Amino acid sequence: MTSDPEPADPAGYADLLLQVKAEVLAARVRAARAVNTEVIELYWRIGKLLLDRQNSEQWGSRVVQRLSDDLRAEFPGMRGLAPRNLAYMRSFAAAWPDSILQRDAAKLPWGHIMVLIDRLDDQETRDWYAAQDSQHGWSRAVLEHHIKSNAVKLRSGPV
Repeated sequence: MTSDPEPADPAGYADLLLQVKAEVLAARVRAARAVNTEVIELYWRIGKLLLDRQNSEQWGSRVVQRLSDDLRAEFPGMRGLAPRNLAYMRSFAAAWPDSILQRDAAKLPWGHIMVLIDRLDDQETRDWYAAQDSQHGWSRAVLEHHIKSNAVKLRSGPV
């Protein structure tokens, strides 16, 4: 006795598939945001340690190079521990000396934060661009474009 094969697409299957795919994609986005936030917080904490130690001990760039070498030896699969990135972490902590946790910059990708550090000297302006970037989900290129076109002058209108 043979059983009847199941229909190729049972009623409602297409809707179920769409819902499950949407759930998976949404979970991936949430996970990526959580990881990004943790990495940004880590980078700020490392930068704060470097900033505090360099200010109190008067350490120079050779210490940053040595620290980079030692960290990369300890964590060989981890990216972001090059001397240049450690210097950015220090600049990050200097640019936002209070905890980064409640700031819009904590929600941004690291590359966006580096753009804010490189292109803007004024903290209020940096914070404004970080808030706009966080709110509108700008790409790095769009962030750079707004900074170059001096979008801060448009604060009263839509950006």
